[in-house]
Amino acid sequence: MKNIILIRHGQSRSQIDKTESGVNPDLSPYGEVQARALRERVKSLAPDEVLVSPLKRAFRTYQLSQIRCSVVRFDARLVEAEWGIEGFYDGMDCSYLPKEMIEQDRLHDRTADRAESLVESLVASEAETFVLFGHWGIFSEIFRNFLGIPTDSNVRARAENTSLSRLDIHDDGTRSVEYWSDASHLNAI
Repeated sequence: MKNIILIRHGQSRSQIDKTESGVNPDLSPYGEVQARALRERVKSLAPDEVLVSPLKRAFRTYQLSQIRCSVVRFDARLVEAEWGIEGFYDGMDCSYLPKEMIEQDRLHDRTADRAESLVESLVASEAETFVLFGHWGIFSEIFRNFLGIPTDSNVRARAENTSLSRLDIHDDGTRSVEYWSDASHLNAI
């Protein structure tokens, strides 16, 4: 059985300040609190691989969660949706990331194509448990792809900041959504 756990980033600066760039903002102060609240929630997870969007808010959420895993990769397929804007990520500065950990440059691929590629690679992988740090737009597309829902459908799978969602692939190939957008770890803050 494969488990795919999706963790959305904490609140970003652009969510509270509309003058802040929405392309690659960092976490807001409250977003950092949300990300730290993940620590207790993720400490019992034992992923084979952790994949992290190279965008600041996801990278910082990953860091503050303190999740443990021997295989951590930055995966450009996990960047947020491009919202139909060609060149949305042009000129984005990722100098804060260790370049040797970025597996491929997929910033300019359509969101649906990135989701399809990512789901296919997780299904084909020998690993069984994955944790992905990313964004609700790409997670919504992963949700649709995972369940075979057409990209042009009106189905959207919104995710709260620092929420966890779990997708399972059972040994017989059956796919299930075990839970979606669970942010119960935030009740204490």
